[in-house]
Amino acid sequence: MSFISFGNTSKHRPKVFYIVYSIFMLLSYYSYVLLDDYRLGRSSYWMSKSSITPQDLASINRLGNWISTLESVSFYLFLLAYIVIHIFSKKNANVLMRFLLLNGALFAGIAAINYIIFLVTALPIGNLMQPLIWPLNVLVMLLIYVLWLKFTQRIAHT
Repeated sequence: MSFISFGNTSKHRPKVFYIVYSIFMLLSYYSYVLLDDYRLGRSSYWMSKSSITPQDLASINRLGNWISTLESVSFYLFLLAYIVIHIFSKKNANVLMRFLLLNGALFAGIAAINYIIFLVTALPIGNLMQPLIWPLNVLVMLLIYVLWLKFTQRIAHT
């Protein structure tokens, strides 16, 4: 039995989709963490200088843009994956619920790893959790939508 069914597609395709999706989510998220850690390391260097050069300002700005971009990539990847699942599952509430539960588990795992990272690095826990705020908010809203969808599907079948 496959983890999720998109209808008449191969049984392995949904599993591969979830594995690839999870890998991309983890890569984008932990790339953000690595860049944020690098930024914190560089900030002590910049603070130790008597004056910041225009090249330093450009470097700070570029690093900030990369960090913001990686934060957004995780969120948009989550939304894109949900839309794909929603379209291919033909609004099957059980399939959508499994996807949301997978993401809940993924985000809980990331949060647990973040706590360990927080204990062994100088990264603040808020910085580590920041990229999860929007996806978690949307996850809750989508969970409410899927529960409503399940309720309306149940009423339609009775």
